[in-house]
Parts: sequence; C-alpha cells; structure tokens
Amino acid sequence: MGILTFVSILLGVYFYWTPGLASLFSLTIPVIVIASLSNRTERHTITWLSCVFCLVESMVTAGSNFSTDTFILPLASVFIYHVISYLASEPNLSFRLRKYSENTLPQLNHETNGRHPRNHLKIATHSESILADPNTSGHLLDYPLLLQKLQDIISQVTHELNLEELLPTLETTAKDALDARQCHLFLWDAESWNFCRHHHAGKTVPLPSSRQGMSAWVLTHRQILIKQRIEREPDLANQVYGELEDYDATVPLIAHEEMIGILFIRGGDVTSLNYLRMLHIISNMFALAVKNAQLFYHIEQMARKDGLTGLLNHVTFLQELDLLIADAIKHDYPLTLFMGDIDFFKKFNDTYGHQVGDQVLKEVAGIWKDLAPTDALLGRYGGEEFICALPHTHIQEAFQVAENIRRRIESTPVRFKQKNLQVTISAGVAELHKPASNSHELIYLADEFLYSAKNAGRNQVVIGSGVTHLH
Repeated sequence: MGILTFVSILLGVYFYWTPGLASLFSLTIPVIVIASLSNRTERHTITWLSCVFCLVESMVTAGSNFSTDTFILPLASVFIYHVISYLASEPNLSFRLRKYSENTLPQLNHETNGRHPRNHLKIATHSESILADPNTSGHLLDYPLLLQKLQDIISQVTHELNLEELLPTLETTAKDALDARQCHLFLWDAESWNFCRHHHAGKTVPLPSSRQGMSAWVLTHRQILIKQRIEREPDLANQVYGELEDYDATVPLIAHEEMIGILFIRGGDVTSLNYLRMLHIISNMFALAVKNAQLFYHIEQMARKDGLTGLLNHVTFLQELDLLIADAIKHDYPLTLFMGDIDFFKKFNDTYGHQVGDQVLKEVAGIWKDLAPTDALLGRYGGEEFICALPHTHIQEAFQVAENIRRRIESTPVRFKQKNLQVTISAGVAELHKPASNSHELIYLADEFLYSAKNAGRNQVVIGSGVTHLH
C-alpha cells in the first residue's frame, strides 16, 4: 500500500491530477483483495488505512493549492471503500436463494447485521410476498446488475456535499435504482421528535406522522417495512392503517445508530430479491451520504459564524456585504449599514469577569437577531462591536431599526447574582452612495458616526444623512 501511495503521489504531481484521485483508484485493489480474504476487523483496518493514504496523497498533490476542496475525494474514499469492502465480502454469503420460509429473511438479516452491527437494519416481510420457486432465475441475486446500479448510485451521491442539492438527488437515484414511480425522503429531527422536509420541486408533500402509521412503526422497530407484510398481517395492518398506506416500501436511514430519516417508495418489483437487496444498499449508502453532508454543513457553519453569538464572523460578513453591495448597485436599490458598540463593555469583564462579559455579548446579539428584519445581514465585527446591513432600506428606516435595538437593550438588564446589570449601546448609521461607494467606505462612515455617538454621551444612534464627502 505504501508503494502504491508513493507511485500515486508521483503520478498525481506529474500529471496534475485532482488531489486524491490516483490513490482512490490504486488503493481499490488491496481493499478488494483483503475484503474478500479476511475477517471483518482486517477489512475495516485496511479500509481506513487506504482512506488515510488517500488523504496523504491528496495533501501532497495539492501542495500550495491546499484548500477545503482537497478533502472532497478523501471523504468520498471513506464512503467508496466501505461499499467496495462490503461487496467484496459478499462471497461469504450464500449466492443462491433457498426456498423462502418464515425464517429465511431473518437469517439473511442476521448474516447482514453480523457485518454491520451498528445499523440493526432488517427487512420486515414474509415469505408469501416472494415467489418461492428456487429454480426461477428471478430468485437469484443478479450481482452484475446490483454492481451496475451501485456504480450509478456512487457516481450520483459521493461528490455532493450540499444537503439541499443532495436530498433531491437521492430521491431521483433511488427511483432509478428501484425502477420506482415515486420516492420521498424525509429527514428526522430527534429533538422535536418530528420529520422535516426539504424543498421539493415546488411541490407540497405532507409530512409523515411520527406517532402513527408506517413511519411510526419504522421509527420504533428500525426496520424496512414492505407493503406485502402489512396486507398479510391483520395486527400490523391495524397499527399502520390510515397513513401513507399506498407506499410499497418504507426504508429507515440509520448511520452509527442514529436515525437520519426515512425514504418512502412507490412502485418497483417488491417481489424481486434484487429489489430487497437494493433496499439494504440504499439504506446504508443514503444514510452515510446524508450524514456526511450534515457534518460538512456543520463544519461550514462553524467556519462562517462567530462561536459565541451565532452571528456571521468578521471575514464572512465582509464577503457577504461585498456581494450585497454589488447586487444593490446592479439593481439600483438602497442599502444602509449601521454599527453598534456596547458602552463601557470593559467594565463588565474587569468587574464581574469574562463569563459575564460573554453573557452580555450573547444577550445583546440575541436582541439584534430578534429585531433585525429577516433580510438583514448580521455580524459580530469584533470584540463588542456588532454590524448590520439592510438591503432595500433608506437611512431613516435603518435609523429606526437601530433605535429600536438600542431601546430594547437599554430596557433589558443582564441578570448576575441577583443583580440587574445595565447595558447600553451607541450606534452609527450610513447609507450607500451617500457618499460611500463600496464596503470599505460604508463601514468607515458608520464607524465614524458610531464614535460621534460615543463622544456625544453614548447610548444613542447617530445617522450620516448630511455627509457629503469622505475624509
């Protein structure tokens, strides 16, 4: 593996390949060989070593062009190698389907769960839902077809880390892989104990219930539920009747024992063993894909936002402000900006400690969030300074927003050890083109008016409508 990685680095640097690409392909061979010959522990070890080597090659190949994009292929390798390892180990299972009995699918579940103990995923169905003739070719696993569909799934889902774009891609991919008429994916929010739905082609899709019906049963039992079982078990039919009963399969997406969401499927040949196996594959792959996208989004938000207040950080705010100003100039609409600074903030840290200072910052930021318009761009500019850009807003309207924030902060003391700590802010407001023409000049003017408010006695808002030039 080390030799392959070294050769991959040379190839990647010499031919200017995408960082990580050479290792991704070259290390596939040892992953397949080890997975087919070894036990589960060795397979997982070689898989993760391959992912690490892929990351090393990616970083070396990227060189000075190293960026967050460099991690895309190494992250994808984790996903791809696990799938390859899973498929390469398939010879350990029986390739020929025995005649189905009540225990056939539970046995298949036991074998599968032995390799994936964290998912606890089973197919909940009965033998009557499958034609039981073992001599029928339709009841042999068609591995070439499964591999072809798996390749299609990988090509669709491994490169997409944007959650809003990934979810409709997963629905389309599942629909094609299962030859289904319709697929709907709903994410699960454990905190609210409810489902949430992404925007889906402008169509309104009702959310499934978390307390009754098929979705509630799947949430409780963490199993794939096939419609044929509902039709053949009166007790089960009574449990799930009345909600989404026209779906043919309900598939939980579970990653590392965490419920990610549920995929509802209409159509497809549910009597086919290939269909049932593909449900397993889709469940595992989709859960990992969604989880990776959620982690990527979380990391991206951590990089964009201030950890204490939840507002945009200094760098991100300036980037977004430049885009906002460019759009305002292009479409000729007003844009104003105001900056606020907590008065005598240093005394909170010096007198009561930095934890109280942090509490003051969080409560002030919360008021800014509550009172700013929904289209406002909010940020923590630095220290105790906050900043807000208001598109489609003239300076008098912006002054009123700033004044409302100032009054709310003044009337909302911070509680500390049975004491009410008085907090006030001073603010300055400036408008684009009067005379500022870019973000640097606009912030400079707002900052000047902010310090004018400080010099005039603090706890007030100063606007710059009378300014005709920049110093």
